[in-house]
Amino acid sequence: MKESKAFQIVKRELRLARAKFPAFNSGHEGHSVILEEFEELWDE
Repeated sequence: MKESKAFQIVKRELRLARAKFPAFNSGHEGHSVILEEFEELWDE
């Protein structure tokens, strides 16, 4: 896959994620959410 094609795919996914999920209020909140999701992954 060419780098430009990969970049287009990443940009599209980012655009979709930003439309679907609200922004975090702070870096601390973002870290906490990611940590919680990671812990849930280990529980599965």
